[in-house]
Amino acid sequence: MPRRRAIDGCPGHLTHACAGHWRDASATRHSSRGGFSLLEMMVAMVVVGVLVAIAAPSYQRAIDQSRADIVAANLRAIWAAERLFWLENHTYTTDLANLQTLGLLDKTLPTNDPGAAPPAGKYWDVWYWYQVTPGTDPTASFTATANAATYAQNAGWTSNIAIDETGAISGTVSASNVTITPGFQ
Repeated sequence: MPRRRAIDGCPGHLTHACAGHWRDASATRHSSRGGFSLLEMMVAMVVVGVLVAIAAPSYQRAIDQSRADIVAANLRAIWAAERLFWLENHTYTTDLANLQTLGLLDKTLPTNDPGAAPPAGKYWDVWYWYQVTPGTDPTASFTATANAATYAQNAGWTSNIAIDETGAISGTVSASNVTITPGFQ
């Protein structure tokens, strides 16, 4: 039989007066094992959920901004390669493959649309492909543009970023219904 003890101020020798106020002594002992209650775990999960809900949009915005900055950096590389090509030939080229062959431009820079799916083994910055169009006088002007790849367009990306022969970058990127301007000019 479990050991009983009196509660609510009933002395142990008045068993008949406090008949309904007895309980098991083992029920009042605390377990030597520590742990968290279900309520504590639920509160912790709610707090973590709120923090993630606040942080996720900021994280996505930072990713989108970094993609726009990569586009601007690639356009600056095209501009520099075009300037070097002009110094040798006194004209600009409209063929990025030509600049890549001459070693003036990174050969991994995408110069055509990879299609509806990202290319296997490519970095995540292949959301854009680049092209150069001549100005009215190819010896004096050009425009290089960054075009959103088909799979990037399917994910909600659009782009109208361009650089001209003066090195001026113009345009924006729209991603996830947010307009992003490259962070450096």
